[in-house]
Amino acid sequence: MQYPLISVFILPALSHAFSLNTTTSHWNYTTSSLATTTSSKCKEAYSAEIDCNEYLVQLVNAGEQRYFLDSMEPANFTQTCTPTCQSSLSKYIANVKESCTQPGDAAVKSLGFLGKEGEENVPVQTIGSLFQYTLMQSCAKDEDGQFCYIQQSSVLPADFDCDWVCALAYYWNSHQYPYGLWTVGDPSVLDIDRDTHRRVKVGNDMLFMGSAGDTSVDDGWKNIQKCGYGNSTTAPFDIGIKGVGNGTMSASTTTAAAAQPTETESAGSKVVMTMQFVGLVVLSAFVLVR
Repeated sequence: MQYPLISVFILPALSHAFSLNTTTSHWNYTTSSLATTTSSKCKEAYSAEIDCNEYLVQLVNAGEQRYFLDSMEPANFTQTCTPTCQSSLSKYIANVKESCTQPGDAAVKSLGFLGKEGEENVPVQTIGSLFQYTLMQSCAKDEDGQFCYIQQSSVLPADFDCDWVCALAYYWNSHQYPYGLWTVGDPSVLDIDRDTHRRVKVGNDMLFMGSAGDTSVDDGWKNIQKCGYGNSTTAPFDIGIKGVGNGTMSASTTTAAAAQPTETESAGSKVVMTMQFVGLVVLSAFVLVR
């Protein structure tokens, strides 16, 4: 007797913890990307395990550009948006801040197109704070209990109506966790993976900050104040962290809102050569038309 052949496709399981010192297809800003003057103690803190689902790494790498994600299933977000992850990130940031106090301890921010205009040093906890911002933005839910990241565009007007929950959540989180302009890798420069044909960011071992002249976050916060939520210590929406609900802003959150990274005085600036990246862009075009 013959039986029909049944093919079963199983999605690869994502790890429930990760280290930022591990290179993957979605992450390359390891300790080698920090300033060369960074101390061993600081590098050890940077490399500490973060008790979050590895999907968060994809979200940070994507920088709110959905096409960089392998998938965008609600289950990915449910497994990522946990109180364990939220707590682990807060502890990670605090530990990095406490451990990276030497004059040479710094993350490196690239200036201009793929660092063509040089580099600046910023606090190492900037990276962890970017993860914290991404977690809170990705987990927020609308009035129907659906993840805003899935239901809404990444472009939301700052003059939103007060009952538009996802816009309210977006600008609330952007104010409380002011790292939305930061990205790892330049999302405007793409390569194509030869094996998976997936879009890959070029320069994902580099840290960038968008235009400081962007006033949309400030305008959005002013609108939140007009809506009557500016003085609230509790998020006026479901933050999407299981078991937390709306949630009260913690001390670490308040600190984040007042702690935009500033340039450190260690390790001087240097110009980054970009010819290798230009070559990758050319290769991308070749792959696409071949």
